[in-house]
Amino acid sequence: MSPEQQAGEIVDARSDLYSLGVTLYEALSGKPIPQGQYEDLAMLNQAIPPEIDDLVRDCLEPRERRIDTAKAFVVRLASVLSATKPISEVLAHGRLHEIALALQSMSVEEFMKLPEGQRTLILVKLDDVVESTEPNLQYAAAQFLELLLIRGVLLDTESYRRIVGPAIIRGFERNYGQSVGRRTLRDAIEQAASLARADAHSLLQDEFMAFMERADFEIMPDYLLHECREVLQALLANPACNHGAKSLADFLRRVNTAQKSKPITKRW
Repeated sequence: MSPEQQAGEIVDARSDLYSLGVTLYEALSGKPIPQGQYEDLAMLNQAIPPEIDDLVRDCLEPRERRIDTAKAFVVRLASVLSATKPISEVLAHGRLHEIALALQSMSVEEFMKLPEGQRTLILVKLDDVVESTEPNLQYAAAQFLELLLIRGVLLDTESYRRIVGPAIIRGFERNYGQSVGRRTLRDAIEQAASLARADAHSLLQDEFMAFMERADFEIMPDYLLHECREVLQALLANPACNHGAKSLADFLRRVNTAQKSKPITKRW
C-alpha cells in the first residue's frame, strides 16, 4: 500500500505503481523490502540486473517523483531484459545476468558457431558459478545450467558432462527446504533429452541412469517420480536412442510401479 493510500489521501494510478514495485521486489527476493533501508536485489542475487533495482526505487519514490504509468514501467522492464552488447564484450566484462541474457537469445546452432575461445570461457564461468557456495550465486548457477543444457547439446562429451552432471544433482537431488530439486532444471533436462543426438544423448542417458541407480523410489516424492518418468520417456522417444533402451525401460517400469503405490502430492 502506497504512503498516500495509508494516509487516507486521494490516490491515482501512481499508487498502483508503488504497489507494483513492492510486489516485484518481493517476487524476486522472497522477502519484504527492509524497513528504512533498501537492500539491492542485484547484491542478493547476481542474476538480477542492477537496473531492476533502479526501476523498483523509481516506483517507491514520493508520488510527485514516482514512475507514473504502467506503460513506462513495461518499457523500462523490457529494456532491462534485452541483450544489446556484443557477446565478446559481455564475456570479457559483463555481469552474470548479461551473459545469461546473451545465451538466452541464442539457438543451439548459434551457440556452436561461437569461436572456441568464447564457448570455453562460458564453460569456465559455468564451473566457477556452479562450484561456488555463495547464496547469491545459486539462482545464477541454476539459470546457466538450464540455458546450457539446451544450447550445449552439440558440445563434445566432456564439455557437456560438466553441464549435465550438476544439472541432474540440482534438478532432482538437492534439498531446497520445502522441496527436493529445482523444477525449471528438470524441465530443461527433459527438453535436452528430446533434442540431444549421438554422444550428447548417450551421455544424458548414462548420467540419468546413474542417478536412477542411486535413487530410492520408495521415498521419492510423487512429483519427482512423475518428472523422472517424463525424462525417461523423452530419452526413449528420441531417435538417437540406439542402445540402452532396455535399461531405460526397466527404470520406467520401476518408476511407474512406485508412483502407483503413492498418494498424489503437489507438484513443485
